Amino acid sequence: MNRKHACGLILLPILLVSFSTHAQSSRKQGTAEVGKRLPRVAAFDMGNKVHSSDRILESGVKGLVVQFMTTYCPPCKEEIRQLVKEKGRLDRAKVRVLIVDLLSGYGQLKKYVAESGASVFPVIRDRTGSIVDQFELRKKDPEGNGLTMLVPVSFVVDEKGILRRICRGAEDDYVASIFKTLRL
Repeated sequence: MNRKHACGLILLPILLVSFSTHAQSSRKQGTAEVGKRLPRVAAFDMGNKVHSSDRILESGVKGLVVQFMTTYCPPCKEEIRQLVKEKGRLDRAKVRVLIVDLLSGYGQLKKYVAESGASVFPVIRDRTGSIVDQFELRKKDPEGNGLTMLVPVSFVVDEKGILRRICRGAEDDYVASIFKTLRL
C-alpha cells in the first residue's frame, strides 16, 4: 500500500491545525482504547437530530467508522470522498459511518456536506468541544501558538462496540483498511 508522506499546517488566530496524509495507528486516543468498548459519541446533526454511536451499534451492524474531520483539511476530504464513493459496499457489509465535524461553522459545514456528498452519512457537529476533549483531539502547541489538533482521526469499531483500530492520517485505500480491520 502506498502512503503519502506530507504534512500541512493551517495557522488560525487561536488554533494551530496540523493534518497528515501519513497514516499512523495508535492504541489509545483520550478515553478511547483499542480492545475496549468505544465510549459513546453523540451530538446533533445540522437538522437538530441526535445521532449516537451506541444507537448505530444497536441496529445490527457489523461495524462502525467514527470519522473525525474538518472541512478545510485536505486528507479529511480525501477520506470522506473514499467513504462516499464506497457507500454501497459499506452498506452491503453492514458497516455504518458517523462523521464528526470538529471545527467548522454551520454554513461552512452545510456547504461542504452538500458539495462532497457526505450527506449520505450522519454528520454531527461538536458544537461545545466536548467530543474533542473526551478523545483528547486538541493539545497545547509546544511552541505556545495556541492549540494543535491532528486530523483526520478515525475509530473503527466492531459489531460489539469494541474499538479495533485508531488511525491518524489519510490512507490511499482507506475503505479496504476498514474491511481488513473488521475482517469482512
